[in-house]
Amino acid sequence: MDDMQFVRLAKARSVPVLAVSTPDPRPTMGYVRAALESLSKELDSWNLYEWDIARGLSHTAPQTGEPVLTSEQAEQYADPATLLLKFAMDEMKLGDTLVMHGAHVLLADNPVVVQAIVNLREPFKASNRTLVLLGPSFTLPPELRNDVLLYDEPLPAREQLRKVVDETVDEGGVEAAGKERERLTDAVQGLTHFAAEQILSLGLRHNDGKPAVDLDFVWERKKVFIGQTPGLSINRSGVKFEDVRGLEYVKQELQGLIDGPAPPRVVVFIDEIEKGLAGSGTDTSGTTQDQLGTLLTYMDAHQTVGALFLGVPGGGKSYLAQAAGNSAGVPTINFDFGGFKGSLVGQSEQNIRQGLKIVTAIAPDSALFLATCNNLQNIPDPLRRRFTMGIYYFDLAGTGERESAWDLWLKRYGHAPDAHRDVKDEGWTFAEIRNCCDLAWRLNIPVQTAARRLIPYSVSGAAQLAELRGFADGKFRSANTGELFRVHKPQAPTGRKQLKV
Repeated sequence: MDDMQFVRLAKARSVPVLAVSTPDPRPTMGYVRAALESLSKELDSWNLYEWDIARGLSHTAPQTGEPVLTSEQAEQYADPATLLLKFAMDEMKLGDTLVMHGAHVLLADNPVVVQAIVNLREPFKASNRTLVLLGPSFTLPPELRNDVLLYDEPLPAREQLRKVVDETVDEGGVEAAGKERERLTDAVQGLTHFAAEQILSLGLRHNDGKPAVDLDFVWERKKVFIGQTPGLSINRSGVKFEDVRGLEYVKQELQGLIDGPAPPRVVVFIDEIEKGLAGSGTDTSGTTQDQLGTLLTYMDAHQTVGALFLGVPGGGKSYLAQAAGNSAGVPTINFDFGGFKGSLVGQSEQNIRQGLKIVTAIAPDSALFLATCNNLQNIPDPLRRRFTMGIYYFDLAGTGERESAWDLWLKRYGHAPDAHRDVKDEGWTFAEIRNCCDLAWRLNIPVQTAARRLIPYSVSGAAQLAELRGFADGKFRSANTGELFRVHKPQAPTGRKQLKV
């Protein structure tokens, strides 16, 4: 059901109060007006009123679109409580609709407005009048939770944004083929109508005298817009699979998914997910538990694909997860549970839902969730099952993997190919090899000298490493080989029976 159909159905069934969470009120008002016009034969008469805290009350004639109320009348109802207690009750007629902009703010700190809306329920239902509350998100007070019908308007679908692209390109005189327009549509997915229009317009350039849209500019501005959403940011690492050494089995699995019949259109990266969900069972505010429930519901409803990367710190988990989106040519969205949390009641839940709304707009049913963790302590079984590709274990780098990593990072930092010749790197991780090359470059010292300054995790975290390895033993596939990880591989039988002493 699209937005207009929802509003039309609500009006036809005499629903007295609607609260619509909308990312962009302008097109939402278009849906409301279109729904009322479609019911013109069923409604003997109707009027559409709008109110906001700056302009007060306004009303346009359905037939001409001309203003009806004078400025004096508008100012008379500048106060929201007066509007609801007097105008809505005494002056609105059968079938009329009142839309209040910014209503989420009024519900949060104005008990008179809340009570006035409660009082409207029965008279509005009896007379087919409707109050529509608009805002970016709503946390209804207890008095209204059973009286107000909530509707969460999604961000524009791809076909809607394609129309915005076509209009902007055509009006700008840009000669763009179908593939170019599709790439521009990819670049503005996840934005509102207005934001897409503005970014595309700002991206208009003249190349050799011919108008064109700067695709890189559009992508960059989109990253900024998404980064304004609490808890979300676009990953900018630029790393690809060829930059990740070792971990061959997981790379092949992810590449197979990218090349398969349903490739991901966005990668959702959750780093150290166990820390973000810490306290999900003991948080008395219920915030973390609600975030977990929201994520579980979303991944199930959208049938997302995902993988959990478990292993030692510095084992390449985050690096590989960041490489997946770039290798697939799709954006990688960083998903930060801590960033979603807010100080106001209900704010944390609203933020994570808004974040998932953006994911849906970019990739309705083709998001790849990749999460890293150093342990599974705070990750409940229902969430583990949502990561349908399974759990991969990342251990310390093997001899061949370490040598490959040295080749990469020595070259990146301008060191000699054999600068690590005397380094004792047994038990090192990929990150420690990179850090060693980085430190040698920054301090302008030999790689061997930098290596002596580093204490690897296998030494500093020996107890934690032993515990993690024991936990993973025989349970999860190795990220490098795909075989079940074993702390100590069982010895092959010798063919001789052992004598009992």
